[in-house]
Amino acid sequence: MSDGHVILQYAMRYVLTHDLLTAIEENVYLGMAAPNWETDLTSNINAEVNRMLKNLDANLRILDTNTENLNKQVDNLNRRIENSVQQTLAQVDETFKNLSRDGQGRLITNGQVITSGGNIVINSVNGVSMIRKTESGYTLNGTPYMNITTDTNDGKYFQHNATFYNSTSDAMETICWKLKLEHAPDAQPEYFPSVATDLLNDEIMLQDKQAD
Repeated sequence: MSDGHVILQYAMRYVLTHDLLTAIEENVYLGMAAPNWETDLTSNINAEVNRMLKNLDANLRILDTNTENLNKQVDNLNRRIENSVQQTLAQVDETFKNLSRDGQGRLITNGQVITSGGNIVINSVNGVSMIRKTESGYTLNGTPYMNITTDTNDGKYFQHNATFYNSTSDAMETICWKLKLEHAPDAQPEYFPSVATDLLNDEIMLQDKQAD
């Protein structure tokens, strides 16, 4: 039995006791002078108890329904996150496959940054590689938005940060997770609050300024 059930039962038990005592007092006060008042009192008490028990059952059913709906929402969220993980890994793999390589299969870079359309691949910045993908669009109200996905690999962890527009909730959302590479391919994603790759972004901005 859940904590919600226990709390609700205690609350209803208190209400049941209070209302029952009130009903007894009223019937005793009004009925003692009437014939068969004891029989009437017992009948009224039984009716009141049955009514309260029905209300308790109805409230418990409502609680069960709400708990079931909450569990379904959690399951849906978990499925969405799992789909996001799989799609991201597939996109990263596809991006690397499409990058230019030399005769030995090594990436052709200038030693630091590769740009490819909306993607920016950092080949090596302090031992960290990164793929950033941007995609623009418009909300249902016509407001422009920008989806930004950043995947980093420091040799120990693969980290995914995604900020995207959710048309269902009509709001921007963020999903962040990382995989411990030594446990691949059986690694499970570890979810955490959005962590901006500030150091890596500072390196990119510095390189852009130097290029200018």
